[in-house]
Amino acid sequence: MDKVQSSQSSLRETRSITESSLTSLNGDPPIRQLNQYLLTDILGSGSYGTVHLAREVDQPNSQYAIKELSKSRLAKLSNNPFKKSPQANNAGKLDCVKKEIAILKKVIHPYIVRLFEVLDDPSVDSLFMVFELLGSPIQQVSLYEPYDPLPIEKAQKYFQQLVLGIEFRTFTNPDNILKTGSDSIKLVDFGVSEMFISSDDTLRGSKTSTTSAFLAPELISCKKIKESIKALSNVSGKSADIWAMGVTLYSMIFGKLPFKGRGLAELYENIKNKE
Repeated sequence: MDKVQSSQSSLRETRSITESSLTSLNGDPPIRQLNQYLLTDILGSGSYGTVHLAREVDQPNSQYAIKELSKSRLAKLSNNPFKKSPQANNAGKLDCVKKEIAILKKVIHPYIVRLFEVLDDPSVDSLFMVFELLGSPIQQVSLYEPYDPLPIEKAQKYFQQLVLGIEFRTFTNPDNILKTGSDSIKLVDFGVSEMFISSDDTLRGSKTSTTSAFLAPELISCKKIKESIKALSNVSGKSADIWAMGVTLYSMIFGKLPFKGRGLAELYENIKNKE
C-alpha cells in the first residue's frame, strides 16, 4: 500500500484558503474574467451551476476548475426527505456547499481535491470555488450496461488510496473519484461529507447524495420510511461507507455493478435481499 507520511493530526491541519467577498465578472460566456481568473471553457454543468476551465490572467500555464453555483437555486431546494428539521428547508443544498468548504479548509491530504479560493460576494448570486484541475472519473458507471473494468493492479492501487481518503468523504462512487496526472486518484464533491471524529458515527441529515446502486441496504430502508431523524438515528455512517467502497471495488474489477434493476424499486429490492 502507498505510504502516507502525514499523521492524522496533520491531515486535519487547517489549510490556508483565500476567501474573497468581492467579485468582478466581465465578458460573455464561455470566456469571462473573474477577478484574476480567465474562464476559458465549460467542463460541465448541472441544475445548480457550472464547472469552468480557468487559468490566472498573468499565468498562462496555470489551470483550475472553478465551480460556479447559484445561491438562489441552491436555497430553494427544500424537498429532501433527509432534512434534519423543518428549519432546514430554507437552506437545502446551500448548507451542503458550506459544509464542503468547511471540510476542505481542514483537510490536507494527497488523495483529496485541493480547494484554493472561495469567492462569495453577497451582492452576486453566484458563489465560486476554485479547485485544482483533475482528470476524468476512474470509470463511467452504467446502471444497466457493462463498462470497461480496470486492470487488477490499477484497481488495487486506486482502492488503497480510496481507503486512505475515505475518512473525509462519505458515500463515494466512481463518479467522485478523479484521476490525476500522476496516475493517482483524488476524491471530490464533499457536499455530503461528515468527519466522524467522535465515537458516535450515526448518520445525520442529507447523506445519500450518490448513485443509488451504491447505497447500503439500511439506507434504502430509510429512503422508503422517509422519516429521516428516526430512520437514520440507528444507521452507522462508517458501515455505509464500507458498503459503498465494496461496491466501488466490485465495479472497478468487474466492469459492472453487483446489483441491478429495471427501475429503482427493483434495484432497491435486489440490494436488500439478493446475495
